[in-house]
Amino acid sequence: QLANTIFPEYDLVYKVPSSTKKKGVKGKNRCTKMKRAHYKGPKNHMILQLYNKLNVMVNQWVELVRLQPLTDTTILQISSVGVSPFFVENVRELQLSSIKLTTALFSKYDKHRALILEDIFQSLARLPTSKQNLRNYRYPTPRKQNTGLQYVQMVSALMLQMIQAIVHLPEPYQGELSEEQTAKEESTQKQVCDCLFVNLWDEVVDELQVINSYDCAVRTGQNFLSVFLKKCASKSDETDYRPLFENFIHDLLATVNKPEWPASEMLLSVLGRLLVHTFSTKSTEMSLRVASLDYLGVVAAKLRRDAVTSNTDVATVRNLLKRLEELSTNAMSIDNKENEEIYFVCSGSPSCLKLQHSHSTVQFAHNFYIGQWLRDASVEFQQVQQQENVDIDTQTIAAQTCQAKKGSVLNLMTTSAVAAALLSVDRQNDSEQLIKLSAKNVHKRSVLLLCNYLMKPEKAGNAFHVITEPNKGITIIEMAAGLTVEDAMLLSRHLASTRQFSRAFDCYLSYILRVREESAVALRTRAIKCLAEVVAVDPSIMSRTDIAKGVRQSLVDSSTSVREAAIDLVGRFILLKPELVPHYYDMLSARIMDTGVSVRKRVIRILRDLCHEHPQLPQLTDACVKMIRRVNDEDGIKKLVHEVFMKMWFTPVHSHDAGLLRNKALLITDIVAANRDHGYEWIEQLFKNLIDTSVPNPQVELACKQIVDCLVQHVILFEQDKPSGKLVATVQTLVQLARIRPRLLVNHVMTLQPYLATKCETPDDLQTVHGVCRVLELAVPLMEHPSEAFLATVEEDMMRMILTHRLHVVSAAIASLGAITCYVTNNYKLIWDCFQKMCNYLSNARITHEKNPSALFQTKHFKQLLRALYIIGHFSKTFDFDNEKLKGKATSASAEQSIKEIKDVSSGMASSVMQLFLKEVLESFFHHHSILRHAALHTIYLTLQQGLVHPVQCVPYLIAAASDTDPVMHKEASQQLTELNKRYVGFVHTKALQGLRLAFQLQTYIQPRSEVIRGYYEATIPSLDDTMGTIPPQAKCSHLYQMVRSDRKHRRALLISILNLFDDTKTDLEMLLFLADNLAHFPYHTLDEPLFLISQVEVYVSVSGSNVLQSFKEKSSKHRRSSDEGSAGESSSDDDESETEEDTLRHRLPDKDAAIEDFAQASLACLLLLWVKQHLKTAFGLKDSKIHQYSTTEVNKANDKQCHRKKSDIKFQPTQVVDHIKRIRQRVSCRSQEYIDAVVMQYREFDELMNKLDPNDDDSDSEKE
Repeated sequence: QLANTIFPEYDLVYKVPSSTKKKGVKGKNRCTKMKRAHYKGPKNHMILQLYNKLNVMVNQWVELVRLQPLTDTTILQISSVGVSPFFVENVRELQLSSIKLTTALFSKYDKHRALILEDIFQSLARLPTSKQNLRNYRYPTPRKQNTGLQYVQMVSALMLQMIQAIVHLPEPYQGELSEEQTAKEESTQKQVCDCLFVNLWDEVVDELQVINSYDCAVRTGQNFLSVFLKKCASKSDETDYRPLFENFIHDLLATVNKPEWPASEMLLSVLGRLLVHTFSTKSTEMSLRVASLDYLGVVAAKLRRDAVTSNTDVATVRNLLKRLEELSTNAMSIDNKENEEIYFVCSGSPSCLKLQHSHSTVQFAHNFYIGQWLRDASVEFQQVQQQENVDIDTQTIAAQTCQAKKGSVLNLMTTSAVAAALLSVDRQNDSEQLIKLSAKNVHKRSVLLLCNYLMKPEKAGNAFHVITEPNKGITIIEMAAGLTVEDAMLLSRHLASTRQFSRAFDCYLSYILRVREESAVALRTRAIKCLAEVVAVDPSIMSRTDIAKGVRQSLVDSSTSVREAAIDLVGRFILLKPELVPHYYDMLSARIMDTGVSVRKRVIRILRDLCHEHPQLPQLTDACVKMIRRVNDEDGIKKLVHEVFMKMWFTPVHSHDAGLLRNKALLITDIVAANRDHGYEWIEQLFKNLIDTSVPNPQVELACKQIVDCLVQHVILFEQDKPSGKLVATVQTLVQLARIRPRLLVNHVMTLQPYLATKCETPDDLQTVHGVCRVLELAVPLMEHPSEAFLATVEEDMMRMILTHRLHVVSAAIASLGAITCYVTNNYKLIWDCFQKMCNYLSNARITHEKNPSALFQTKHFKQLLRALYIIGHFSKTFDFDNEKLKGKATSASAEQSIKEIKDVSSGMASSVMQLFLKEVLESFFHHHSILRHAALHTIYLTLQQGLVHPVQCVPYLIAAASDTDPVMHKEASQQLTELNKRYVGFVHTKALQGLRLAFQLQTYIQPRSEVIRGYYEATIPSLDDTMGTIPPQAKCSHLYQMVRSDRKHRRALLISILNLFDDTKTDLEMLLFLADNLAHFPYHTLDEPLFLISQVEVYVSVSGSNVLQSFKEKSSKHRRSSDEGSAGESSSDDDESETEEDTLRHRLPDKDAAIEDFAQASLACLLLLWVKQHLKTAFGLKDSKIHQYSTTEVNKANDKQCHRKKSDIKFQPTQVVDHIKRIRQRVSCRSQEYIDAVVMQYREFDELMNKLDPNDDDSDSEKE
């Protein structure tokens, strides 16, 4: 009847479609959904009556199951009927009755529990997709949440009640009690505050039975969850259990800490352990591991939410107890006699002892609580007994306390004890004593109240009303136990806060953080997202040390997706809690240089939001500086940077909002000041991109005018307040804006001109005067009808600075004077007179030098000579003094000159000069002073920009300069190489080997002579604890390899050419060590690169190494024959065996020192390559089988995949080579004991590694390093 009549009528999904209507399936499905949404109940009254009768019959079956034992066949039939309605809609009453029936069967017949669970799983497998999220079971919620009615799945409610129903409490002794037992029961009321209850049932109750039933419930829950999770991992079934499992988890989280569902907390605790085991097992399917980790994150977030939002502290519970006490006191005052009568009625009435049968749901929850608390007390008692090194008295007191707890829990098995306790708790205490309740007593009272809440009249049914209604004391009982839903949940959370699950947050969090050590990228990414769910509940945990450490490691993860997730995590919550910015800003901002474009974009967006939402942060200036330096990045990032600063700076401000304009101007000056030591090219490029557009933007022009006007006002203010750093930054900002829009400074020239008279006593004064000169150079030529007096004053100031100020100001003054003279005053006579004066001084200095060479190099004369040379050089740069007719006419600026074509290197005087001095300038790279190397590099930069020489001549020197340890040299040389490689493809590749030789030569000048030259360096980065950490070692010539690695042909040619140097006996061992370091630490991008190098090393060593060993053996054998003439009868096999003996080998060393030195050199060259091979195998986790399968001629797409160093922090350390180089420098004799021991050790290791080149070797050697 249910399947054929009731279910089809109440749920349209169960209706069998007509066989004649096979067309229009999609339309029928839509119609079915609409009907389900607007269903209003059955229209046939006969079916409704049948439904009601079936419901009554199911309820009668419940009573039948409780009263009478049934056969297995009957149980199977009844259980199938009980499970079937759970996935049908609109039959809520029948579902509730079915829950009672199935729970009763599950509680009474333990041998059928597995069959019932299997029946439930089969029903879930047949469940349509439309019903997977169906929630019909309603449970009460606190009114304060205002969430209305809350629902869970019927199957979830069924499982929770079935597990709670497993816990059985034995029936108490109901016969006549002896006088001693009666007195003992009556004394319970007086001892409730000290021991909560006396152990009334010690002689009657078998507590082991209760504990075993609770353990059985735990095992059943564990088995159910493990089977459920295994079905999620099963690929054979057509049903996807994962949505169902996820819904079940959400139902557990919704019902946890609810008084009626104590099993939820236990199941979640078991689930946590199961999920940890699942995602930690590497053999598990990856999708299930990821899902398990995701579920654990949800559970951890729930734990943290409860810890943050719930008031589970003792003080809150104490206030609740005090409120209930006051309510009960104010409601009615009853004397002790009436209390005793009520207590007698409640404790002596058999109906009260049978109360637990009136409502099965409440009874099962009550029993589960008792079993859980009894189990906890037993475990605590066992722990006390197992303690060592504890005082006997202390252990005895603790054991007695545990026994008292167990007795108290046993006495809670009856509602009579609960009622008696509630009536007598602290009647003698006044309100002040009640406030001073200890946490222990609060816990006891919470237990009492929660038990009585479960036995409230509206929960327990009519039996309780029958007992209490005739009595006058009903008000007291209802007041004492009259808890609201909020109060009951508060007590439930308070009692659960001491259990394992509530304290499992730190454990779960540690497991989530530990996932970062997994090799699977999907797991590491999911771990960060789980952490984000937890932090979303409580952002304050981001300040924890373990969280910060885990996030930091994820930010430098090898996977881009992991770094993206970590960036999102950090950015999301530092915006919500700005106090976290000091903890995470450094690690976040460092990722703006990330190799992943998406990561850099995320960082820029986060920094942008920080600037907009928290403009008061001290890190704001540094954030803007880092964003500006990405102005030449990839197009998407460049566009994002432009949008950020267009909105931040170049949006006009209303005239009345002067404070906002002032903050904007000061921020710009702070950024300019921060770039003082690194140059202003990024800021200039940003201003040019935003302001100097093809189509002028009126809004941008207005914003620029506002900024310039504000900055000029601050120049005056800063001069008065004497903050020289601010003044310099403001002037430099005006210079950068004047380069783009000089007309904006025209109105402020008169204001800035007096600063030319500043006394240059400090570097800041020099910078200020230099900046004012640059502004005047750009703005004065645009002035309309400037006054003669003003122009004369400017020329006088400029000429004074040229003759008296430092050289840094002289160049700016000459440029400014040239612009004013050429475009405004035409006062060429002033320029000519100064030029002739300097030339005359040089002529006199030359005559003086010819007469007395030492006189010219005195301090005073030498400085004057340098000034004269400097002034003449800049005059010659600015003016054309060779043209007699146009004498004094300014030459066009270098920026307006046409860059010469690559083949037109012979035209022009500048080209001729550079052709003449290019070699000397390039050789200036090899100097131990970094200032000279910087000057040489800048000269080459200008030369290449103007196309004065063929660039191929400079390529090897730029390769060498890119290996410089100075970061500025490395950066500028790398940029030049990149531009040349883009413009002239093949130039870098053809000069790569020469560049490597020059790079080694440069290192000989840079590194101290006492140190051995190495081919890698370790950069340092600031860590969280203000110490300096190190990043993985990087090859000094890594930029060269990055430029050629994209082309397979060029890349392999470079590697082969490097290997050929190891076969050249003329190559210095120090250079071989330098090259080996680079080979070991090159930034290999695909798996093909290290595999190709390893295969070529094996080919090279198998030939050259064999020759080296054979040559050494031959020379050793000749020495032995000449020294042992009488031993001709020895067999060659004995000779070979004796060669492995160290003592014999020492005696057989060649007589000539050159032979020993040659072997040491050649064997170390081969050993270096073998050690490089071993290093790459360890770093990339390569096995011998993978190496032997590799072929250089076959194209395998698997080898073109991106590779990562699994051990990125290991360094290539060939100790024997370093020691040998030190011996050579110390000129240690090759006949010394130290030298001979080293040669013998080299021979043994070399011979051992040569034998391992056999392709049948095991993979074990790949793990040796």
